[in-house]
Amino acid sequence: MRALELRKGGANYRQIAQVLGVGLEAAYNDVQSEMQALRDLAAAGAEDLRELERQRLDRSTAAMTAIADNGARTPLERIKATMALIRIQERRAKLEGYDAPKRVEHSGRIDTSMEVTTIDLDALDEAQLLALREIALANEAAAKAGAL
Repeated sequence: MRALELRKGGANYRQIAQVLGVGLEAAYNDVQSEMQALRDLAAAGAEDLRELERQRLDRSTAAMTAIADNGARTPLERIKATMALIRIQERRAKLEGYDAPKRVEHSGRIDTSMEVTTIDLDALDEAQLLALREIALANEAAAKAGAL
């Protein structure tokens, strides 16, 4: 972890190599391997948390299923248990990524032709000019954000 600590402290790879008494490539590789070890540790911790959440969802599902199937004393209790089951299923779907957007690939030709229209600005009233300005500003903001 010494190489990574030096890098976090602002040292460049040449300085790290000098302090550690290794070559420039070794200094770079040391920093990269220490960063990868931290990423692996974080990923393992995240997976442990996901597994704990799965177990909690399993336990909640079992409890609500028992109530919805035969443990409800009233129709309202059965409805509440069923609604809780739906929320549990939604949470599980989110956790597991079941509802992730599907990637769709297109093959073939895409028509990119455009029709250019000119507008006589002198013929527009104030409301139309204001609306046109708002559209232009929205398009500019979208372009800056990378949406267009």
